[in-house]
Amino acid sequence: EANPIITEDLKKRDALFADEKLTHSYPHDWRSKKPTIFRATEQWFIAMDKPFTVSGASEAPRSLRARALASLDKTTFHPDWGKARLRGMIESRPDWCISRQRSWGLPIPVFYNENGDALLTPESVRAVSKHFHMNGADAWFDCPAATMLGADFKFPPGFSKDSLRKEKDIFDVWFESGSSWRAVLQCRSYLKYPADLYLEGSDQHRGWFQLSMLNALSATGEAPFNEVLTHGFIVKPDGTKVSKSDKEYVTATQEVDRHGADLLRLWTSSVDYQKDVPASPQAIKEFGDKYRKIRNTLRFLLSNLYDFNPKTDAVDVPPNSLDGWALAQLDQLITDVTAGYEAYELHHRVFRPLHDFCSVQVSAIYAASMKDRLYCEAPNSPLRRRCQTVMHRMVVALTKLLAPILVFTADETWEFVQHKPDEDCDLASIHMTRLPHTFGRKVSDEQREEWSLLMDLRSQAMSQIDALLRKFPKQIKPLDLEVIYRVDDDAMRRKLQAYGPDLEDIVGAGSWRFAEKSSEGASVNVEVVDRRETYKACARSWKRRGDVGQDAEYPDVTLRDANALRGRGA
Repeated sequence: EANPIITEDLKKRDALFADEKLTHSYPHDWRSKKPTIFRATEQWFIAMDKPFTVSGASEAPRSLRARALASLDKTTFHPDWGKARLRGMIESRPDWCISRQRSWGLPIPVFYNENGDALLTPESVRAVSKHFHMNGADAWFDCPAATMLGADFKFPPGFSKDSLRKEKDIFDVWFESGSSWRAVLQCRSYLKYPADLYLEGSDQHRGWFQLSMLNALSATGEAPFNEVLTHGFIVKPDGTKVSKSDKEYVTATQEVDRHGADLLRLWTSSVDYQKDVPASPQAIKEFGDKYRKIRNTLRFLLSNLYDFNPKTDAVDVPPNSLDGWALAQLDQLITDVTAGYEAYELHHRVFRPLHDFCSVQVSAIYAASMKDRLYCEAPNSPLRRRCQTVMHRMVVALTKLLAPILVFTADETWEFVQHKPDEDCDLASIHMTRLPHTFGRKVSDEQREEWSLLMDLRSQAMSQIDALLRKFPKQIKPLDLEVIYRVDDDAMRRKLQAYGPDLEDIVGAGSWRFAEKSSEGASVNVEVVDRRETYKACARSWKRRGDVGQDAEYPDVTLRDANALRGRGA
């Protein structure tokens, strides 16, 4: 309405050079949708470069900017580039304008006299705070100024209760959110200050992270956090921004309804949250296979502990055994995953090691190798009890390591773990336990080399077994085969001999034996031989061995199985 009047006045004064309508970009108010008019008005600021001392601290005055820059070196950032980003913003930022011209929000507790002088003292702020505590912050807009301060308030010179007017501006909402450390941590005796971690999106270096720091440094002299973690945002598979107006827009709640919270949490732990994350319902759905692998591993371990009590049935695990190898792998997993959690590096130091351990070390190697002794050995056989000793440790450790991610699956698993460790027996939930500790067994370099050799021999044998299975499809199975270890060194022979049945079970074969080497090369050669025409198959374990038929009472089984049957009273 003002523009035509101004234009007409300029014409009358002959002061208008030209009058033409132009179409151009101009800022509009997001509420009223009308053009924004800019005016220079008085505002409230927090000075960045004015030296001050924190109340109660004996220190030389320092500016807020200097305090903020110094506090960065005391804070750990995840990822570490967050420190440089926040430092650059603090170094270049102007004074913080904390006042806003709106008729809703948290009022700035300032009073003015007739001359426009401001009343803003610790006493006046405390008086207003007391009134807010009793009547709420909206009382500012309804109560007289004198009522806000209270009848016993002592006015400084130049101010009286009859000539006060209240500030109309409100606080910047960032001042409010930047004070959350005070409302949450310092008002609750069971919480500590500063916070261990502040967690938000990458846009909050300019917002919540920075302004919380400025608020806290001004009031307490220290940052409100020890660590700051920054995450990216969910984007479409093509990397473009997700909009709620998109037809394919899917909420986390919808995905939880479809697949359960644990699958969504597991998928989230598998991506690099430090970057923007492409996501789609299909990608989350396909992730179900990885969840099922972990869940089925836990089920397998639990299902083989039904008759095991570690206090009465646990046995020592020698290092030169497949069980010893499995325990060492578990110890390494505990060490690696614990470090991954502490560094908040979930995708490659927590999820990946846990999934790989379930898929490879347990399912592909250890569980596959142990099935024969779990099902066919006598119940109290040292071999079977040794395996159960390892599996009990595995299921306890895995459940604890998975609990921060698979919260419901871990809770469910924990209910079925019998004979929990003593330190966990009285706890109501898996989520009240601590992460597992390693079992403290030191492993020599020589032992690690021995395990490495064992796994190399396994790979060689598996290659030959795969070739035989392809050559005789549906005609032959691994239990029909014998693994021959050709060794010409007595010391090496003794090392391998200690592994006993592990040498056949590690590849699922029916039997194993030593033989002399016939050529130069590696200290040990492996040969896999078809024994369908040489040995009978055990009617119980299906292993083809030379001792099938040697027991008169049970002529259809191996000597091992005959003893197991006698022990069961069969």
